[in-house]
Amino acid sequence: MRRFAVWSVVVGVLSAGVVGCKEDRGFEVVQITGKVYCDDELVKESDLFIQFMPAGDISQPLAGKMAAGKVDENGQFSDLTTYTKGDGVIVGKHNVTVYRMVPVAEDEDDDESGVGGRELICGESSTEVTITADSKDIEIRLTSD
Repeated sequence: MRRFAVWSVVVGVLSAGVVGCKEDRGFEVVQITGKVYCDDELVKESDLFIQFMPAGDISQPLAGKMAAGKVDENGQFSDLTTYTKGDGVIVGKHNVTVYRMVPVAEDEDDDESGVGGRELICGESSTEVTITADSKDIEIRLTSD
């Protein structure tokens, strides 16, 4: 009988740890989808990436972790990742950029040879958006001027 009681306690503690334990990262994350526009035209280009960088201010220097994902050839994005694949974006204000990857430089005389980079689309622009707990489908509107 005593052995049953000990095992009951052990199983109970382990079950509570598995069922009731949620890693607390300190920031609420929501899954969103959306479309990207440049000068009011839907962006239709493949191999683009989108980045949501939390926009902190002096009163809130720690605004959270960046989220990133891919934009498809129809200007749509989903499955943004902050902590784990497809978990979403942190609630709050974000500076959003959309970019393409620049190929690795092949010029041997170039000091940056072998270093690829990012090229912002739509005239090097970014925009600020606010993500709320209720955000679902959003529009990212960039301008080239």
